[in-house]
Amino acid sequence: IIPKKGVDELKKLLPKGESLRFGIDEGTATFIVDGTLLTTRLVDGEFPDYRQVIPKSDGDRVVLDREMFFSTLKRVSILTGGSGGVRLHIDRDSMIVTASMPDLGEAREELGVEYRGEAREIIFNPRYLIEPLGVLGCDKVVLGIRDPLSPAIIRPVDDEGYLYIVMPMRE
Repeated sequence: IIPKKGVDELKKLLPKGESLRFGIDEGTATFIVDGTLLTTRLVDGEFPDYRQVIPKSDGDRVVLDREMFFSTLKRVSILTGGSGGVRLHIDRDSMIVTASMPDLGEAREELGVEYRGEAREIIFNPRYLIEPLGVLGCDKVVLGIRDPLSPAIIRPVDDEGYLYIVMPMRE
């Protein structure tokens, strides 16, 4: 397993379209990019079986405008203090995104969505929603939710090849 910091440093070195050479040896990974050598220690252990946490179905599908959801989360998450969650209240054709901090106040924004299920509420760490929304290059995304404690999925509406899984927070 390559540590996140090593991957972040590699991303800085690797402009789009550039090639790299790499090797893996006893506990280290080495990358050569355009004459620059990067070596990182590998995390000891087995990569978890990711297939066990992937939901078998999307659950209740909420279709949203990616850019609007991304912008709303960035604004509202300011009031989470970096460790709190954003609450998504989802009902027919609307989602209300809220966050609050006792000392600062509350943020509340409403988004139009495509949703036909029962009203529900779910809490997420906003960072884990903002991250995939920031890299996806699509107009609309599906947020698939089952219940407040089960993994949710984020994927482009028209691309089954991409899947992002995020765990909700407990109250």
